[in-house]
Amino acid sequence: MKLFELSRRALQVGSARKFHLSQQVLKTKVLYDGHCPICIKEINFLKKYFNKEGKVDFVDITEDSFKAEDYLGITYEEAMGSMHVIGENNKVFKKMDGIREMYRGIGLKPLATFTELPLIRPLSDKMYDIFAANRVRLGRKDSDCSKCKKD
Repeated sequence: MKLFELSRRALQVGSARKFHLSQQVLKTKVLYDGHCPICIKEINFLKKYFNKEGKVDFVDITEDSFKAEDYLGITYEEAMGSMHVIGENNKVFKKMDGIREMYRGIGLKPLATFTELPLIRPLSDKMYDIFAANRVRLGRKDSDCSKCKKD
């Protein structure tokens, strides 16, 4: 009888654990170039001042541990080409939309909303494109990074 009771309790604990684990809370994931000096400075600033609670996971795509299958199939090459952010609902945001989603994730929703205003959005989108096209060259002025490569 005791063996039956222990088995029943073990099943209940296992079921409760399984139910609990299925209730995953997904975090926003920011894929960034860990060899880009400007990118590193911004990410470190955001981590230090706005992500103290760890609401956003910052993923360095230059690490050997980065695997596309862990990030909705986003490859290293795609992530190097433009900012990619995976939102809490597993939706992928790219370029300036990725920046906006990152800002929302760390609690800077007013800044994200500001960059979406009708007159501001095209300007901020264009500024992102210019920055992305020149980030390696701009970063070299700031650093002696031999790992930096032109996209």
